[in-house]
Amino acid sequence: MSSKSPAVYAWVVVAASFLSHVIIYGISWTTGIFYDTFREEFGSDSMMTSLMTSLSTAFLYGAGPLSGLLTDRFGHRPVAVAGSLVTMLGLAFSSLANSSYFLLVSFGIVSGFGLGLSYIPFISIIGPLFDGSKYLALALGLTACGAGIGTLVFPPLLRFLINLYTWKGAILIVAAISLNLCCAGFLLRPLNEDKGRVDSTKSSTSHRPFRCKASPFGSHLYATLCINGVCLCFGMSIVYAHLASYGVHSTGCSVEASALLYSFVGGANFVGRIVFGLIANQSKVRSVWIYQAALCLCGVATCLCPLATDYRGLVAFSVVFGFLCASIGPLTPKILIDCLGWEMLARAYGYLLIFQAIGQLVGAPAAGWLYDATEIYWTSFLLAGSALILSSVVMFNWVCSGCDGGCCSVGLRPNERPDQGGEGDGEEETPRNGNNWRRSLPSSQTTDTSLNIAT
Repeated sequence: MSSKSPAVYAWVVVAASFLSHVIIYGISWTTGIFYDTFREEFGSDSMMTSLMTSLSTAFLYGAGPLSGLLTDRFGHRPVAVAGSLVTMLGLAFSSLANSSYFLLVSFGIVSGFGLGLSYIPFISIIGPLFDGSKYLALALGLTACGAGIGTLVFPPLLRFLINLYTWKGAILIVAAISLNLCCAGFLLRPLNEDKGRVDSTKSSTSHRPFRCKASPFGSHLYATLCINGVCLCFGMSIVYAHLASYGVHSTGCSVEASALLYSFVGGANFVGRIVFGLIANQSKVRSVWIYQAALCLCGVATCLCPLATDYRGLVAFSVVFGFLCASIGPLTPKILIDCLGWEMLARAYGYLLIFQAIGQLVGAPAAGWLYDATEIYWTSFLLAGSALILSSVVMFNWVCSGCDGGCCSVGLRPNERPDQGGEGDGEEETPRNGNNWRRSLPSSQTTDTSLNIAT
């Protein structure tokens, strides 16, 4: 696709990326709609059913680093289109499933991996297109809001399709919907076809490509954030996998009403991403404090969820949960930047995705096993809330460190560049607080496509 104005094309890509978030998160975050259906169809226990519904999101996260490498090698368009086709095939074959193990592979692994392949190209292309523009934060914010819209729209749609065409027909139609990722992917033309960026007056050709050679694992604070990622995704996966089923069993509401709980989560998540995104843009606010407080409150609300004995109580919980967990998207990149610097952001976020995938993979099945053992749901939500609170508690190590720049976390000396003595020339570093540094390089050169900036 060609466009006379790079600025116009950039906003077209934002619209395509927004659509990708609607579809990707609409599919992966609402698999709990199928929870009771799969249990009845295959006679599987709660642990196996939870694994079927959580694998998709786990592989969405886990495929991030590989998708980034493939995007670097082959470009945004081929990887996005390939991911769409893999997703479609996985979902289409799922409609033919005759066993829970078949669904584990097709619905969980194949479709989840396809979604992960598609996700990174759509989000990583935004930075280079808006390089040097004041609209970068707005573009990323609009893109990320698609996740909330997807979680808002897909639950009632899936419930309607299940009632009308059974679950197999519903999944087949979702497979067709996922092909829209393919259409959106064709809008991602190679970046070297661009003769400019949104702000064409700022040239980045005078800088040589820069890659930070240090490892984020040299920071004990980064290790803390990885533990945090495991805990928070462990807790969140339980809520997303079991919320609808819990609504039916605890309040006696209809399956249609229970599906709408995910829509309330999605609507609140949409608002939360905007609010926390605005907070993250405030230079005087320590994002890690807001992040820690939001996770703690989210955990407390989840622990108290079993006290909701009617549908209105579950609606209230869904709104609170959706709003507070929205803090993860905009605040996590900001926290990494504040402590590791821009140079390590792509690599650090790519590794962090692996730890989040581990939590996602383990959480929902563990809660399913707990339900099988106790036959009561409040223990599962208590486990989820405890994990979210723990994810907040481990961040005290980060807060108490007073981390404010890259050198304090990776063992660099004051004002020492991580690539000192190596290749790559960039802009002059700016000391902060007398002993820390932060580099300011064009995002097209410092941002790896494995960056998941708005999870």
